[in-house]
Amino acid sequence: MKEAIKWTAEHGPCPHGDPRLHTDLARFHDRRREYAEAHRHYVRGSRPGDHARCVMEWVRQGYPSERDLFVTRGVLEYLCVETMKNANIFFENCVKVIDNEGKGKDDADGEAQEEATRGPLINFCEFLLKTLERDALPLFDMLCSKYKPSLSRDPSFNKYLSRIAHVYFGRPAPKGMLEELMSMFT
Repeated sequence: MKEAIKWTAEHGPCPHGDPRLHTDLARFHDRRREYAEAHRHYVRGSRPGDHARCVMEWVRQGYPSERDLFVTRGVLEYLCVETMKNANIFFENCVKVIDNEGKGKDDADGEAQEEATRGPLINFCEFLLKTLERDALPLFDMLCSKYKPSLSRDPSFNKYLSRIAHVYFGRPAPKGMLEELMSMFT
């Protein structure tokens, strides 16, 4: 399967390989609970809803405080491979799960509880997706600055954000960054 993906990347219209093949391989790894491999292929695939379900299952194996890192990584990686539609679908599906988990907790103010279960990075993703739809580089820079403490929890986020600024706003990519980032996706 990996050879077929490689062939389609070299000879087909998608630089990362045929999304259907990535989806099939992602589902294979997902069924085996090999979440890191599944995640890698879902990002290049065509089923962001399945990817969200997979990531939310994967999150349950880790620390609850890292849930927002998993979701943010998925959103940023979709944006790096230039599939904003899939980033939005993935994000919306993850947020539904997060919000449903927040319901039923004892809190008189349901809205405050929802905010508490989301965390700053989830809010960042929501604002980021809206900003990219508006083509607003100054707002993008402001978001990255305001959420820098939260974004610094994962060093790869800065590389992803540099790629996103390059792809969506035409900002020059730092030397060597593009090659390094693309090697993360292979």
